[in-house]
Amino acid sequence: MKKSIIVPIDFTDVSHYAMEHAYLIAKKIKTPITLVHIVNKTNMIEEKEEELKQLADKFKSSHSDIEIGTIVRKGNIFKTIYEVAQELDAYLAIMGTHGQKTLKKAMKVVKKFVKIAFILVQASPEGKELKKILIPLDNNPKTRANLNWIKVFGRYFELNVFLLYPLFKNDEKNKLTTRNLRFAEKVLDNELIDYQVVRANQTDNYPSEIFAQIKELNADMLSVMSTNYKNIIPKLKTEEELETYKDTPILCVNPRIDLEKFGGLT
Repeated sequence: MKKSIIVPIDFTDVSHYAMEHAYLIAKKIKTPITLVHIVNKTNMIEEKEEELKQLADKFKSSHSDIEIGTIVRKGNIFKTIYEVAQELDAYLAIMGTHGQKTLKKAMKVVKKFVKIAFILVQASPEGKELKKILIPLDNNPKTRANLNWIKVFGRYFELNVFLLYPLFKNDEKNKLTTRNLRFAEKVLDNELIDYQVVRANQTDNYPSEIFAQIKELNADMLSVMSTNYKNIIPKLKTEEELETYKDTPILCVNPRIDLEKFGGLT
């Protein structure tokens, strides 16, 4: 099976949620889903192949309009998922996580990938189609890589993008942030993607502001760089922030991703 969306499976509820999210995207871009499970012993492969096949068959019984494949491999979860993705020339990976407690593990998987972005999920999409995406900008030009993936999703979904930006006390940081904002506006204008610019109400705690805006704007997805993810998520403290974090799929993009070079989802 080629050009799949891959979904790492550990047979927990969050990996089932990842399958649901994958389905909502796969049916739009008309591509198959491949479920991937990694074992650490060869004698476990046959048993897990049958278990994974049963999971795929059950899911397909109510999602019959897409193709679903399965792969079980012996190996290291961080390295082997990457190898499978390369073999499949995968578009995208969608992975269930257990929140802050698995932050380091999730980032270790995500950062192995150059061409492929991850969507990290903790809850069911409940059939909700992707429409509203929040992109928090800052003064780092590497955050522009987010826009490549927004361009891709804009070809398949009727998006409304929210560009959130902070105001710093440092003029040079503000200048660089403004450049990133102008770049984002130009990309979205060229792609005919609807967007709104949102100024952060507070910048001394930008992670809290990001998740406050997700809730306020009723955003369906947050798009961040993997390098920012590890700085944003641990700073969420309140029950409301953590609940919003749990309910929000996060598109996690590595700085080196370049869809124009690699071909993206075309």
